Amino acid sequence: QCFASEQAEDDDNNNDAPPNNDTPPNNDTPPNNDTPPNNDTPEDVGVPDVDDPPDMGMMDDTGPPMDVVEDEPVDPNMPCPPGMLHINDLEDLPPFCIDIYEASRPDAQAGNAGADNSRATSRGGVLPWTQVNRAQAEMACAASQKRLCTLAEWTAGCGGADGRSYPYSADLYVVNQCNTSGTIQPTGSSPNCTHPVYGTFDMSGNVIEIVDNGQPVLTLMGGSFGDVTPSLLTCNGTPRGNAPPAQIGFRCCK
Repeated sequence: QCFASEQAEDDDNNNDAPPNNDTPPNNDTPPNNDTPPNNDTPEDVGVPDVDDPPDMGMMDDTGPPMDVVEDEPVDPNMPCPPGMLHINDLEDLPPFCIDIYEASRPDAQAGNAGADNSRATSRGGVLPWTQVNRAQAEMACAASQKRLCTLAEWTAGCGGADGRSYPYSADLYVVNQCNTSGTIQPTGSSPNCTHPVYGTFDMSGNVIEIVDNGQPVLTLMGGSFGDVTPSLLTCNGTPRGNAPPAQIGFRCCK
């Protein structure tokens, strides 16, 4: 009887034991390491084969092409690029664009004329580009997809459709209205030295400007900061052929 009781106990214990313990569970089975994981496979790393062509889509972040000029108009319907004025009210001239300010280098600042000779810009509050000859001025304008103003365009941009002698007056010279202080000033520093309709600045005084008169000779208009004689500071006066290099600048048209 005691043996039977012990046998029954053993049978009960056997019923509590987990079945089929001879086979190890799956988590004890080592993974199949014969195949390397994806991150060890060269083709999954994302590095192109040396024979593959470059992804041209990644070249968008390299910047604009060299022939793209930053100050060109974003809106194709604009008649002129930013920094220029559109003049279209003249009977004897077709419409054209003229720089609002005397030409300056791209890196010019209020106290520094800059050193970047790559192209001309039209900006207020910076020192104008001086000590330049006609060929250099033509190249600087062309690099900005512009050109030198013709003598007729420059005269119109200064004196307007009514042909005034000074930007601010039909024929009355006003002392200190424009910069004739003997020292060059940043563009637009004389707020009253402007045409009331067009809004061009410093076309009398500050720097005398190179214009295109159709001949390969230096032609200068408008007078400079070193001139005090009223007749040298007019919009429609006789062009000059020379001036101190530090007083010679230009502006562009289009």
